[in-house]
Amino acid sequence: MLEPNNATQLPKKETELPEFNAEQFELQAPPECDMIMKGGITSGIVYPYAILQIATKFRLRSLGGTSAGAIAAAFAAAAEYARQNGRPEGFIILKHYCDQLPEKLLSLFQPSESLKPAVDGIKAALRTGDFKLLVRRAGLNILIPAVLASVVCGLGSYLIRPDLYTTVLAVLLSGILAGAAGLGSWIKRTILTPLLIPVAKALKELPDANFGFCTGLTQPGNSSEGLTNWIHLALQHIAFGDPNYPTPLTFGDLRGQDPAGPQIDLKVVTTNLSMKRPHTLPKLGMLAGFRMDEWDKLFPASVMTYLSEGTEPWKELPSARLFPSEDKLPVLVAVRMSLSFPLLFTAVPLMAKDTELTSIATTLGAPPVEAFRKVHLSDGGISSNFPIHMFDAPLPTRPTFAFSLEDLTLDGAATRVALPQSARDGMGVQIKEIQGLADFARQILNAAKDWQDQLLSEITGQRERIVRIFLNKAEGGLNLNMSKSTSRQLMRLGYEAGCKFTDTVENGGFDFDEHKWRRLLVLYKHLDDNLEAIDRVWSADFKRWYPAYAPAVKTYRNVTLGDREAIAGNLARLLEVRKSERYATISRRDAKFPKKAGTLKVGPKY
Repeated sequence: MLEPNNATQLPKKETELPEFNAEQFELQAPPECDMIMKGGITSGIVYPYAILQIATKFRLRSLGGTSAGAIAAAFAAAAEYARQNGRPEGFIILKHYCDQLPEKLLSLFQPSESLKPAVDGIKAALRTGDFKLLVRRAGLNILIPAVLASVVCGLGSYLIRPDLYTTVLAVLLSGILAGAAGLGSWIKRTILTPLLIPVAKALKELPDANFGFCTGLTQPGNSSEGLTNWIHLALQHIAFGDPNYPTPLTFGDLRGQDPAGPQIDLKVVTTNLSMKRPHTLPKLGMLAGFRMDEWDKLFPASVMTYLSEGTEPWKELPSARLFPSEDKLPVLVAVRMSLSFPLLFTAVPLMAKDTELTSIATTLGAPPVEAFRKVHLSDGGISSNFPIHMFDAPLPTRPTFAFSLEDLTLDGAATRVALPQSARDGMGVQIKEIQGLADFARQILNAAKDWQDQLLSEITGQRERIVRIFLNKAEGGLNLNMSKSTSRQLMRLGYEAGCKFTDTVENGGFDFDEHKWRRLLVLYKHLDDNLEAIDRVWSADFKRWYPAYAPAVKTYRNVTLGDREAIAGNLARLLEVRKSERYATISRRDAKFPKKAGTLKVGPKY
């Protein structure tokens, strides 16, 4: 049997995977860790064996991800929940479900019945997408009827009137007309009827279908589950040991009895397209509701029964029920909201009161307006595909293991999994040459949505905890029909990535002590820089302005006058300490400290 705890004894074959047993997950007082997993549609198949390997050495505490990473994070949370409730075999059940993926990956993506003709047409077009092959087929459909018509009409013309000019004219005209008719018939048969007409029809229907071909539920005529049904069965089976457990796994189940110190902290990102912002679930951060008749098309019946019984009617909008509170929110609902890849899966609709519209109307002197509007929650990767910051504190108390999926742009690599070792590793960004219009459009989208995550992942104190998994063009992403061997190869890469975090430092594993040292350097640099900047502004103007304005503030008056005086006093004392002899100045600090340290500033919380 393979030993999955030793990274120096990896299986030899690229598609060979280790075996695990429940005893390996029966840990006594293990160290804790957090995990962050990047989105990537089918690329998420790399995560299961990474989770399994890490869980043989660590207790999973905080788990987060986006899109496919959200699925993996939820599975890991469910397995850890099972372990915390005396069922370490939850990880073996997780392995069972993920081992199914190479066999059933494509079948999980089931288009809605009304949109299926368009999807079938696109699949057919992709199968015959070789341009030269299409030209040859079109040529045959022109040539054969043209030749036949020319022979028949030319011979008939010659027999009726044996005149060379008349015969040649008959041959040319009949050939052109027959060739055009053959081409038209071929276009109608091959492109128009199976592709263009269904696609045009689908484009008209997509808004009513919430802009996606797949709802996620199992569709009529399919013998296997749709993705949402499969995730639901897996979560229930992993967490409770019963795929038909009647109550869905909730964030409250994972958190336990103490919200301030959750046993398992799961967070996933979704993107609110209507408000141009992300949300980190389970906290939606806004008043919203859902309509049962819309969500019936997105979630299994048992989940809808739970939501019907466990949520309150929205008094202001009788047609909707209030979005579940954080503890009552089913994990499945949050995961489905995070994985709604545009067009592939329908966005999840909510109803929200447009409070800002009322404010704008007042500001602009317009009549008061009260409106309830539909908002669409889509793929979390649109706004934050790699939320590595999700569980960060100023200084880490436990490691956060992060997994990033990268493009493989070179040949001959001895390995496709890399964890930075030296202080310089992982500081830069690969350069991708733009070779066509499709590349150009793709890079515009990627730059717009990923630049913040990309720059953050290069910072000292961040990059050394990110294992980078390099995939080629035929692996992951939108390659829904990957072969079984390719899928297993990706799962093997995930296992190797997990080993990077469980192996010893001497064997190239993660060095948490070094990570803490680098985080301390970055924090100190930011604190020192900001205290210096604050001192400049405070001494120049704020120290004079504040005492005069503080007694007559216009907002936040519940901050008492005593509180306001304390703010000024505490800040002044802090700055005095920095100027005193007790505060040791580090010479040539900027030359010694990390160059890529980012900035410390107030930013939005989502």
